[in-house]
Amino acid sequence: MRIAVVGLGSIGRSHVRVLRQYDPDTEIIAVRSGRGGPVPEDDIVNLHVKSVAEALKWGPAGGIIASPAPYHIDQSLEFLRAGVPVLIEKPLAADYEDAKRLMHEEAIDPVALSRSAVGYVLRHQPAFDFVQETVERGRLGTLRTARAESRSYLPAWRPGQDYKQSVSARQDLGGGVFRELSHEINYVLELFGRCHAVTAWRNQGSEIDISVEEHVEMMVQHVGDAVTTISLDFATKAPLRRKLCATFSKGALTWNLVTNVVGVEVDGEEPVHREFPSERDDMFLAQLENFVDALSGQSPPKCTVEDGLKTMAVIDAAERSCVSRAWETV
Repeated sequence: MRIAVVGLGSIGRSHVRVLRQYDPDTEIIAVRSGRGGPVPEDDIVNLHVKSVAEALKWGPAGGIIASPAPYHIDQSLEFLRAGVPVLIEKPLAADYEDAKRLMHEEAIDPVALSRSAVGYVLRHQPAFDFVQETVERGRLGTLRTARAESRSYLPAWRPGQDYKQSVSARQDLGGGVFRELSHEINYVLELFGRCHAVTAWRNQGSEIDISVEEHVEMMVQHVGDAVTTISLDFATKAPLRRKLCATFSKGALTWNLVTNVVGVEVDGEEPVHREFPSERDDMFLAQLENFVDALSGQSPPKCTVEDGLKTMAVIDAAERSCVSRAWETV
């Protein structure tokens, strides 16, 4: 198998390591602009090239797009026009209008597009599978309200790196919590259904001296009128917190995404607590296995390009709401 990885920033290097772990015989082509310095993962790459066009000459089975968000669509289109499926790191693009080009480009190979995926890696957690199965079985009844929260501290994310120059902190590279922490938006849509309207607030100042939004609060109205609140914050000096709490007509559910413990309470039944121990690379490995299966048509991607586009549509509506200070339709 031959896979091209575009970009060797922190997430691109993770993909290279997981590819090598998954199959030591995989031929890895690294597509690098040449602006970045050497990294340890260079030593486990088989071939270095400077463009997607050059990588395509080697006939990769798939491409992994791990560059900054503003480059995702143009690079993905190069692969898809050549009939090569891609795994596109989240977010799908820097903005919704750019992302929509993936669905309207006539020169795209439709089979390659159907086998492509977006890197919302939390969808590959065993805990997520259990939560989704629990919700879909209907034992909890209908959703009433839910809250998804992600709280961390950006300056501590990547020790040794100037966080102000990172992708996460730069508007021109698609930074800010709407995109960097959009995992929560993505899994909420998958669990509780399509979003009809959004209202949102974002910080006006900065606690960590960056120019992008570092804290947002959103309310998402799903089709059927259930409401989910989403809190995204990477500027708080407090213990890491990622949690989902949902109440239903017949019970409640909690998912601690830090400890991977899920609690389920159903009226008339004993409470259930399930632990799903896993390491960070485990979900990246599961994501890669799903992508490899999708390449050959053995199974569909767990997070499709369409799923990624729906997430971008909610972000777009939320950003409009921050300006209008009103509910915005999706």
